[in-house]
Amino acid sequence: MPIAISAMHAVTIQGLQGTVPNVQINNFSNTPNTAAITIRGIGVIEPDPYAGNTVSIVVDGVPQFFSMGALVDLYDVNRIEVLRGPQGTLFGANTTGGVINIVNEEPKNEFGGKAEASIGNYKRLDISATVNMPVVDNLLAARFSVAHEGHDGWVQNIVNGTDMG
Repeated sequence: MPIAISAMHAVTIQGLQGTVPNVQINNFSNTPNTAAITIRGIGVIEPDPYAGNTVSIVVDGVPQFFSMGALVDLYDVNRIEVLRGPQGTLFGANTTGGVINIVNEEPKNEFGGKAEASIGNYKRLDISATVNMPVVDNLLAARFSVAHEGHDGWVQNIVNGTDMG
């Protein structure tokens, strides 16, 4: 079976848009974290979270059953697999179009970590950090990751003067 392999640094699932053949990843303007994903033209473009999906998002083996909130930010990810076509045997129902399988990094038996920070206009501040540590030598390890993304709005509310957007 032929496969396509791509390497990139995507910080959101939408960052894959335009890089994976036959895959369109969109959202709805009124609910920006709601996924509207089609693979090979098969997908449900419905903002109702209970309408069901034909393309499933799976994070570390756990299916994200609702399209609301499915466009998660990515940090400390090992790989993202885009599986085209029906995947019912491995991933169950709601996978007629395919699966976006997100696999996070696993704990390793060594101490280490990493951190990233970004600043920008409108008081943008993005911070992310990961710490990996052995708990019981060669038996148990732990990995902790945190991420924060924030900024002020770029539109002013004319009623009360607060920043929006």
